[in-house]
Amino acid sequence: MIRRQFLNSDFLNCPCDSTLCPIATRSNPASHCVFDQRTSNLTDSLNILAVIAYVAATALTIRSMGPTQTQGKTELKALRLVLVVGLFLHGSALATVLGVGNSPNFALGTTVSSVAWIIVMLFLVSSLRAPLTSLGILVLPTAAIATLVGWLYPGTLHAPALGSIAAKFHLLIAGLSFGLLSLAVAQSILLFFLDRLIRNKHPVGFWLSLPPMETMELILFRLIFSGFTLLTVTLISGMVFSDRLFGQPFVLNHHVTLAVLAWLSFAVLLGGHRLFGWRGRTAVNWTLASFVILALGYFGTRFILEVLLSN
Repeated sequence: MIRRQFLNSDFLNCPCDSTLCPIATRSNPASHCVFDQRTSNLTDSLNILAVIAYVAATALTIRSMGPTQTQGKTELKALRLVLVVGLFLHGSALATVLGVGNSPNFALGTTVSSVAWIIVMLFLVSSLRAPLTSLGILVLPTAAIATLVGWLYPGTLHAPALGSIAAKFHLLIAGLSFGLLSLAVAQSILLFFLDRLIRNKHPVGFWLSLPPMETMELILFRLIFSGFTLLTVTLISGMVFSDRLFGQPFVLNHHVTLAVLAWLSFAVLLGGHRLFGWRGRTAVNWTLASFVILALGYFGTRFILEVLLSN
């Protein structure tokens, strides 16, 4: 798929408005945006290799849940190595897009790809300390798709003013929060199907290699609590220090409203688990519903504006 038009053998013509162009300088905003062809080819190659690495990691995840302990350990080592390579390739590709111009480019597709990188990174780190390898069945193919989306459909340029380190730290915390809660959703999906299979007395193959349900539920609530804590920091910092972070007063818009609703929903879930022992399907349903609200707050409006309405 051709995403840009060639001007000549050396440069690519960016079809965007020069006033919105990530390359155009403030001193010369009318200058036309050009991308070095070699940089573009490098970005394409890095994205393709990252997708291949994530697909290979998915296959290794399946094999690591094999019937023998020796096979599992061997495949697990290979899986972690491939993930490190995939993260490096994916991160390098994102660096060529996010680091263009005076402000980082958080176009919708690029943002989705960046969040996928954070989720895979958290998955790799978390799996070193907890039995979370099985989440790769859901996380890694999703990351491969997100990488393709960010590469082929980067979206409309969106370069918010991030003049301070605090503002960048705020966005990083928000990304980590979403990443941890994404892992919690993947865990809840596995729990849902495992619970169904156990009730029907048909857990076979891959499902027999999963940790006990009690262990999986414990990990689920640890992920939710960690993500909830970071989400709390994100909301408080965004509301209280909006002027200092982004140079504009706090506005209660749809993004903030949905994020607060998601925070309240996760708070109810954690409170219900603590006070009333909520678990099983109740915990799974609350987790999925809360995450859907949060995802709508993060991406929903921009998806409607940039994808649905633009068409």
